[in-house]
Amino acid sequence: MADRSFWIETGEKGESQNLVRWISDAEVTQRGHVSIQIHPKLQPFLLHLKEFYTSYLLEYILPMKSRYSVLLYELLRSYANIQIHTFDVEELKVFLGAEKYERWADFQRKVLDIAMREINDLSDLEVDYQIIKESRRFAKLRFRIRILEPIELKDRGILRKQILDN
Repeated sequence: MADRSFWIETGEKGESQNLVRWISDAEVTQRGHVSIQIHPKLQPFLLHLKEFYTSYLLEYILPMKSRYSVLLYELLRSYANIQIHTFDVEELKVFLGAEKYERWADFQRKVLDIAMREINDLSDLEVDYQIIKESRRFAKLRFRIRILEPIELKDRGILRKQILDN
């Protein structure tokens, strides 16, 4: 890993590129302590991951049985701070990999209802949705998303005691 190098874009709007290696320095003591220093040009990318990615506890998604529940949870969790977000139904189907459910009733029954129930019962989110019609078709879904407080999670039996203690 120390010998692998690659190019990264730096500067505003990627106006320059730098050839860097993952590790700029590594030390192993006789006691077996290992110290590794990441190349300084990589630190902004690695230290600010929370700004660009959604984080959540696996504890919330592991009990979910439907793959649609996991994908919808991840998507809604990324919009949780906004609290309300609207998705185009067809785009949501593509994201969830549920394009095979062409009829609205099938998509609602086999994907949405199951995912919503599992997300509300097993995770740190409380979600509901409103259907938005255009002409006669179901065009969009407006989700209302709320992150539950730790005490609410405890009351629901979702959050384990050791997580509350942290």
